[in-house]
Amino acid sequence: QHNYPESLPWLETALRAASTRSEIAEVQKETGDSHYSQKNFREALAYFNKSADIYKNHLVVTTPEYHKNLVYNLNRIGHIYTQMNEFDLALHSLEEARKEHDKYETRDPAEYLLEEANIEGSVGGALFLKTHTGLSNQDSIRIRTSLENTLAICRQLIRIDSVEYRDILASAHTNLGSYLRSIEEHESAEYHLLKSLLIREAIYREKPELGLVELGV
Repeated sequence: QHNYPESLPWLETALRAASTRSEIAEVQKETGDSHYSQKNFREALAYFNKSADIYKNHLVVTTPEYHKNLVYNLNRIGHIYTQMNEFDLALHSLEEARKEHDKYETRDPAEYLLEEANIEGSVGGALFLKTHTGLSNQDSIRIRTSLENTLAICRQLIRIDSVEYRDILASAHTNLGSYLRSIEEHESAEYHLLKSLLIREAIYREKPELGLVELGV
């Protein structure tokens, strides 16, 4: 789902009207998304953290939907810390998202793989940005493995034609291309960067209302 700037007044009203912890957590997550879409990262971070805290610590009965929202919050927190160059905090949140994700392998297989690809790609991107100025062999192997795993997972979901899937696929190509360029594998790097550009251009032509921020650009 996508939230736009004009949704904030409605979300503030919804938050005041929320009567259960699960309702509060859901509205806080959506409010975080709305701020994230405007690059208000500190405000978004505060809402995602509040929502995640409820899902982790304050719900007596949990459901797969609650779990999905917790993983979503943790992944978004990781994205924000990456944007803020707080890579250790980003990786901590993303590893927490991965652990939560791994607990629920019985959910819808396609949804499970899509979530896994999103987390794996986020981890690879954060690792690359953290270490690309001085890659050790161990760092290099870990980054490459994470990014190539993301593409491998995406290939299993090739029949899914959602914007979310294509955005994750484009990000995977971008991150792998940037990594390959950093180790001077230029031909492979340009292939992946071009693939990313073509995917994002196709999404934008189809859904121009999303804007480039919504597409992760």
